[in-house]
Amino acid sequence: MNPVSFDTTKIPPTVAGAERLSAAERQRLWGASRELEALFNGYLLGDIGEKLPGTEESTSGKIYAGLFKDALSRNLADGQHNGIARQLYQSMTRQAVSAQPTKPLNDTTT
Repeated sequence: MNPVSFDTTKIPPTVAGAERLSAAERQRLWGASRELEALFNGYLLGDIGEKLPGTEESTSGKIYAGLFKDALSRNLADGQHNGIARQLYQSMTRQAVSAQPTKPLNDTTT
């Protein structure tokens, strides 16, 4: 979707009970949280890219302005300055962990 992507080597924050989820599931939740933060940052930035000199008239200028805004919003989210992704990840992880069935204490099957 977007040409700028997040660094996938960054580790999600720790959440109590998260070990019950697979690593892939935790990474998927972390990626979705960071995407939402980037989207929110883009919304806050508004039309900042359109204010760049030379971007108001040409189609290529408008594309550049959109790419600039996207890269800036992702960079802000990647830097974890406002912590929206971290809070969202922790909330979604807690919900996912609580939604998983637990094994009864007397259950000896695997």
